[in-house]
Amino acid sequence: MGAFVRCGSLLASLVATLGVSFMDASAAPLTCASVHCAGGFHCVALAIGPTCVPNLTCASVHCAGGFHCVDMPNGPKCVPNLTCANVHCIGGTHCVNTEAGPKCVPNLTCANVLCARGAHCVNTATGPKCLGGPPQPPPQRKY
Repeated sequence: MGAFVRCGSLLASLVATLGVSFMDASAAPLTCASVHCAGGFHCVALAIGPTCVPNLTCASVHCAGGFHCVDMPNGPKCVPNLTCANVHCIGGTHCVNTEAGPKCVPNLTCANVLCARGAHCVNTATGPKCLGGPPQPPPQRKY
């Protein structure tokens, strides 16, 4: 009888640790619908019966390289990191990777380049060029 009492105490301790409470032990077989888990836990129907398990969050998930974790309503999800490789910019812009993530910026054209006094801008296949006047440094954005 002493072993049964110790086993019962151990079971009660385990139930308390997992934060499980039951609606009515004399009712139909236990399901997750009849089990209330403590905060930070949720019920999973296992072969041994309903079991309270810790909720997963990004704090407990490690994503593979090139991915980061996002906490979603149905649990954490590893999603690709945003880079210019997976960002499409609208026409007239191109992507630049920044510390804050990818950013679409206007393409350089004579419309957004300021040439030195006496020079004029010409759009070329490789970008705007300032021609004429004194030797020119690379074109500078107007903004």
